[in-house]
Amino acid sequence: MNARLILQRFFWVAFAIFLLASIPHVAYFFKSFEPEGAWYWAVAYAIAVTIDITTFLLSLTVAELRHRSVNAWLVSSVWVFIAALALLSWFINWQYATQFTSTMLARPERNGFVLWVNPVVASCFQVLSVAYTWISDKIAQSEVVNTQVKFEVNQIEPLIKSGSAMSNQVNLPVNEVNEMINQQNTGSLRVIHPVTTQVTEVTQEVTEVMNRREQIIHLLTTSDKSVTDIATTVGCSPAYVSKVKKQKGSENVA
Repeated sequence: MNARLILQRFFWVAFAIFLLASIPHVAYFFKSFEPEGAWYWAVAYAIAVTIDITTFLLSLTVAELRHRSVNAWLVSSVWVFIAALALLSWFINWQYATQFTSTMLARPERNGFVLWVNPVVASCFQVLSVAYTWISDKIAQSEVVNTQVKFEVNQIEPLIKSGSAMSNQVNLPVNEVNEMINQQNTGSLRVIHPVTTQVTEVTQEVTEVMNRREQIIHLLTTSDKSVTDIATTVGCSPAYVSKVKKQKGSENVA
């Protein structure tokens, strides 16, 4: 079991713990406004479950909406609602913590700041739950990116590792294909990177270079333009034109 899976499962356990801690406190708050009776306790717990679990589920949903590139205003409005519910739960939990503060921390609570901040910290279950959801989503997203990277690398690696593999596909000399991969001074290729470039893009770029090579050969055969003029016309380096010219001469001799 890898570390990411362990961490993800731990987050789910943490969510459950936060909810188990918060729901009884929120239920107690709403029960304090009702008469005695088991029915009113059931209603109070139902309200608490609705508030706390809705906050948790919405925080998961908004992460999914963000991945789908949903309208930013919609995502923002959901986050505002999540924040409102989380703050409401936090406020209710704070009242519960204040009501039932014991003397177990009497010594540090002699400090006025600690006495004030302890109930705030002891009641922030929903804020922690939303924060954990955010971090969990980031971890899951990073795994998706890593999977996509591995997929792209597996697709393109056979082509970029060996110029001969691509050479066989496009019927060009191996050294020329290697130059196309490793250089961009011809002005025709973007930097080929195994993480960000798909195999289809590589093939398209090689095809473009082949077409440009045919243009150079055509101009060398039918015009009196200099190497520099041909390079300017085609959009490549004079060195590349010279190389094509030399290869063409070798082919004619053969």
